[in-house]
Amino acid sequence: MEVDLLATPIGKITGIGPKSANVLYARGIFTLQDFLEQILPARYHDYRTMPKIGDLMQYDGKIITVRGQIHNLTSRRVRKYHIINAELHDATGAVKVTWFNQPYIEKLLKAKPNVIINGRFGFYRDSFGITSPRIIDEYLLNERGHYVAAYTPINAALSRNNIGKIMHSLRHLFCKFPQVMPSFAEYNLLSHFKALYALHFPQNEQQVQAAQERMAFERFFIMYLANELDGQELQKLRSTAIPYDEPLLEQIITALPFTMTPDQHATTLQAARDLAKSHPTNRLIQGDVGSGKTAVAFVLAVYTALHGYQATILAPTSVLAAQHFASFQKIFADLPTDLIGSLPNQKLSAELLTGASEKSQIHRNIKNGTAQIIIGTTAILSHGVSFHKLALAIIDEQQRFGVGQRTALMQGEILPHLVSMTATPIPRSLFLATHGHTQVSSIKQKPIGRAQITSHTAKPIDLPKIQQIMRDTLARGEQIYYVCPRIIANDEDDESTRNANRPTLEREFKALQKIFQATTQVDFLHGGLDAATKDRKMWDFQTGKTSLLVTTSVIEVGVDNPNATLIIIRDADNFGLSQLHQLRGRVGRGDKPSLCYFVASTDEKMPDRLSEIAASQDGFLLAELDLDRRKIGRRLEQPDGLRQHGKNELLTHEDLITLHENPDFADLARTAAANFAPNIATELQKYPALQKRLLAYRQDQIILD
Repeated sequence: MEVDLLATPIGKITGIGPKSANVLYARGIFTLQDFLEQILPARYHDYRTMPKIGDLMQYDGKIITVRGQIHNLTSRRVRKYHIINAELHDATGAVKVTWFNQPYIEKLLKAKPNVIINGRFGFYRDSFGITSPRIIDEYLLNERGHYVAAYTPINAALSRNNIGKIMHSLRHLFCKFPQVMPSFAEYNLLSHFKALYALHFPQNEQQVQAAQERMAFERFFIMYLANELDGQELQKLRSTAIPYDEPLLEQIITALPFTMTPDQHATTLQAARDLAKSHPTNRLIQGDVGSGKTAVAFVLAVYTALHGYQATILAPTSVLAAQHFASFQKIFADLPTDLIGSLPNQKLSAELLTGASEKSQIHRNIKNGTAQIIIGTTAILSHGVSFHKLALAIIDEQQRFGVGQRTALMQGEILPHLVSMTATPIPRSLFLATHGHTQVSSIKQKPIGRAQITSHTAKPIDLPKIQQIMRDTLARGEQIYYVCPRIIANDEDDESTRNANRPTLEREFKALQKIFQATTQVDFLHGGLDAATKDRKMWDFQTGKTSLLVTTSVIEVGVDNPNATLIIIRDADNFGLSQLHQLRGRVGRGDKPSLCYFVASTDEKMPDRLSEIAASQDGFLLAELDLDRRKIGRRLEQPDGLRQHGKNELLTHEDLITLHENPDFADLARTAAANFAPNIATELQKYPALQKRLLAYRQDQIILD
């Protein structure tokens, strides 16, 4: 009976009409349970502090609730502002109250001069007072108490007040709801619906905190439980077991025209041991910018080919795929005969497959096994590609690919081993949560001969000096990236005098063309261009046809130009630390000394984040700092407006902080999941809500943003 109650269609809930129901349907809210679990308070209004007016000086700068009578009500217009002034009196004194651009307040106060207001008391202009307070209905305090949930409005009918009324009308039902999730009482947590009740109808912030803790535990539990299931299923699958042959590996490594760093060497051996297992393995190689991950990929691919199997390397762009292919051909053009003697024609055969490739012959070579190593883009995943004996799939810049693209490689009865590579280090706490059964290797050392990148902070006032450095760089025949945070001005920029000259790709490209076009080829690049145009522009820069590239963060990955020695990043304080580090890594790819300028958005005090990034080139440290900075605000959106979501979208902003600062709490959820997993089929029958959430989570994309 109670389960049926939770399944009540939202259209049958008092206060939700057909139009509002359709709006909620579009948000995935269909039932009473969905409504209670997904329409959660955005904040809480605290009306518990209600001092006398004569005592207000004790509350300077604080939000307070005051009861009194309105006197001396006036209304006037000053330019575009409608200003209402009044005095609120009680037996102990009076306080000035001001409202801006709320003309309806005047009529309301005339009709009902005895009011309760809630707002911040403080010094404004020439006196103490309360500015733009909320007017509180007496019934609200009597009905809902003095600590009241506030909701984000959805439409006119589902205003914040109406949502509050609907929730209050459902309050009496909570005692009838069954357990739809495990209780976790052994961890001293509230039950699922007690926590929801505390979120919607709390008496104080402690109750809200306890409820939020329970909900966070549920999210961690679902994530870790999915990891447990992934591990169970992985053990049932089959892959090619390539016998571990360390002498062969050392022969391949010795054939390289450079010496591997200890981190590269150790990572190569770790991944090769994975290949010896008879079930598919998954290893993530985290390598700082310029650490030589690609060399590890090449060695593993050759190692696989020498055992008679195929390997593929998947790159996010055609330009990067072509660069990888050219590098591979150069490095492994003359392998010793004793290494390749067992191969057909005593030759290591590699193919490049991108959208621009002539595909028919390449497809045949892949299918019959003539092509042993296939380097390319998502063209490798097309329906026309059929592998002969694929044993290893390597994905470069793995965060750029979704689960649909990755699983396209994981087809058939015998699945390949998977190696993913990223130059965006993931903080250890976050990695353990989101990559449950993935092994990780870290490459922190830089290969010998890599150029040093000198980093500087700068302000807009320094741009003339930077332009002279650009001239000097171009005069030496070297190339420059000039990064802008957005393509064009948005509406806010157009309306704000302060933002009128904020750098956009459109503005900066025109300005730099005027300055440099007489002597330099200037071009632009951004994510809104079609793939063919982006590839052409990137190739023009790669081959030196373009010397100055005005771009967005689209160059964050997929570009490796050893002749690019200067990067200027405008409005750098609008980027995250890890992203700034990635952008800086576009220079210093060869043996030429390189420069990076992080230009702040204003001439005011230099933001701390820019001083931090300029002082460190340790991507792993910066990843941790980036996570730390999420404590003070939502992580910055990608400047091109592209933000990828996925499995870790289950975690909230606060969850990431919890993972970082209180890993023991997350470990409790990990333990609960490990204890739950062995009997999961039976246990899930008891908890249909858990089954639904787990299924939704596991079907989501596995993309880190």
